Amino acid sequence: MKQLCSIFFSLLLAATFLKAQVNYNAPESVVYDAPRSRYLVSNAGDGSIIARNLNGDLNYFNQGSSSGMRGITIYNNKLYAAANEGVIEYNLTNGQKTNIVEITDKLFLNDIIADDNSNLYVSDTDAHKIYRVNLSTMIAEIFIEMGTDSPNGLFYDKANNRLIVVLWEINARILAVDLNTKAITTIRTTNFSNCDGITIDQNGNYYISEWGHNTVQRFNNTFSDTPEVVANGYNGPADIYFDQINNILAIPNMDGNNVDFKQIQFTDVGSSVNSLPESFVLYQNYPNPFNPTTVIGYQLPVSNHVTLEVYDLLGREVATLVNEEKAPGNYEVKFDASKLPSGVYIYRLLTDKYVKAIKMILAK
Repeated sequence: MKQLCSIFFSLLLAATFLKAQVNYNAPESVVYDAPRSRYLVSNAGDGSIIARNLNGDLNYFNQGSSSGMRGITIYNNKLYAAANEGVIEYNLTNGQKTNIVEITDKLFLNDIIADDNSNLYVSDTDAHKIYRVNLSTMIAEIFIEMGTDSPNGLFYDKANNRLIVVLWEINARILAVDLNTKAITTIRTTNFSNCDGITIDQNGNYYISEWGHNTVQRFNNTFSDTPEVVANGYNGPADIYFDQINNILAIPNMDGNNVDFKQIQFTDVGSSVNSLPESFVLYQNYPNPFNPTTVIGYQLPVSNHVTLEVYDLLGREVATLVNEEKAPGNYEVKFDASKLPSGVYIYRLLTDKYVKAIKMILAK
C-alpha cells in the first residue's frame, strides 16, 4: 500500500511539474475557439500555441512546430497561423499541423484574417505587402503592394467588403483596402505609434492596440469619434481579440509575457471595462524616456500591501509613490520628476508575494 501511495504521489508531482512548464513566451495573437470554450494564444518566442480554458488553466495546443509564430485566425473549423515558414494550417481537435503554404518572397509575416470566400489575407510588415491565400488551392499570391506603408493588424469588414489595416509607423493611419478594386483609402489619421492589432465588439466599436503609449484605444464604428483609452500600462500590446460571446477583450502583452483578459460590460449608454487580473504585474512606464512626468502601471490579483518606490542608480530612494493596502485590480501612478536631474532611475514594486524592479530614463 505504501508503495502504491508513493507511486501515486510521484505521478502527481510529475503532472504538477509538467503543468507548471506551460508558459506564455512573447504572446502575439489570441482567438476564441467557441465550440471548445477556450482561447488559443500564439507564442512568438518559442513557436508554440497555448490553449487557455475559461478557468485560466493553460495547456499546449501545439508545442513549437514553427518559429516566429505570430497572427492566428480560425476559419471553417481550422486554425491558421502566420509564421516564419509560411501560413500553417492546424487541426483544431488535436492541434496537429495539417498543411503549410509557403510564401517565397516573404520577409515578416505578421497578422492573418479570413474573409467569407475561402481566402486568407496575411500582412507582411517588412515587405510592405498583403498576401492572399486561396484555401481551395492552398496557393498564395501578392494581393497588394503598399509602397512604403508597413501593414500590421488586419480586420475583415464584411459589410463594406474591405480590409481595415493598421500600420506600424509613427502617427499611424488606419487604412481601408477595397477587396474588389484594391483601392487604398485613409479612414483616419492618429497620433498613435506602431499600431499592432485591431478587433471589433458586437456593438461595432473598434479596438486598436498601439505600442507608442502601450495602450488599447476604442473608436466608434465609423472612426469619427475621439478615441478612448480602454486599457493601458502594457509592454507591447500585440494582436488583440474581442470575444463577443463572453464580452472579453483579450490583450497579449508581448514583452510582458502575459495575456490580459478584460471583461467588457455593455449598458444602454455604452460599455465599460472591468479588469480581471490573473497575476502580479509591474509594467514598463510610459512614456519612456520621459520629461518630466511618466505613468507607472501595475496589477494585483489579490489584496496586498503595496510599496512602489523610485531609486537612483546609487540605490538612494528618491520617491515613494505607494505605501498602503490595495484591493485586487489595475492601477496607475503618475511620477513627477521635475525636481530630479536627467538619468536612469529604477522603480520597484514590493508586495508579500511579488517583487520586481524596472529601469526608466529621465531625459530633460
